[in-house]
Amino acid sequence: MGAGCTVLMLFLSSLEGSTTDPTALSEQLVIVRTAGWDAPAGTIAWYERNRLGDAWTRAGEARDVTIGSAGLAWGTGLHGGVLDEGPEKREGDDRSPAGAFRLSAVFGYAPRDSVGSLRMPYIQMTSTCQCVDDVHSRYYNLVLDSLSVDSADWKSHERMHPSAGDWYKWGIFIDNNVSPREGGRGSCIFLHVSEGPGIPTSGCTAMSEATIVTLIRWLEAAKHPVLVQLPELQYERLKPRWQLP
Repeated sequence: MGAGCTVLMLFLSSLEGSTTDPTALSEQLVIVRTAGWDAPAGTIAWYERNRLGDAWTRAGEARDVTIGSAGLAWGTGLHGGVLDEGPEKREGDDRSPAGAFRLSAVFGYAPRDSVGSLRMPYIQMTSTCQCVDDVHSRYYNLVLDSLSVDSADWKSHERMHPSAGDWYKWGIFIDNNVSPREGGRGSCIFLHVSEGPGIPTSGCTAMSEATIVTLIRWLEAAKHPVLVQLPELQYERLKPRWQLP
């Protein structure tokens, strides 16, 4: 499975959100936990199960990640929106989205035929790939090839190609604010390579290159992978309702 960013990203989720258990239709679960709403770092671990309804089994040891420099805020995803106390994700707030989100595709700088075996849709980021973060643009929160747009209506964007730096060498799309896309509710949210140990992001979740490559090669689209990203207190509150490990 491969494509260029001309075909658009984000892959809109076919899964229905449920505040009861947004992981109910998934057989792969990625969990990011932080100490609190304002913590800029946490841990990531991933889990799997053979059948829906089974208990989760650890598939990857917990590793360090950094998130937005201001911490977490409720995003919009499979869980719906705000579920509990805590801030709400807004454009430019330097917070990563909290909640449950579909992981829809992976991306990188390398051509598809050079990355080996993957079980997820793959998008190669080229020199003309951009993610639109202008809240007034009709292309807000879309990754696209700028040459494919006749009349660009955005004034700001995120560069997704090698000149942006090594952090987008490998990445995974987090489906925050995708269906529908609402201006100002957060854009261009990914799991990606860290700029360096302990360096926070402006809203993504970052980790070592070795960690994200391992995760990318583990993910499988047919198992409907879901990211649950929460502060510790909210994780414990939602654990029984969402049947989290």
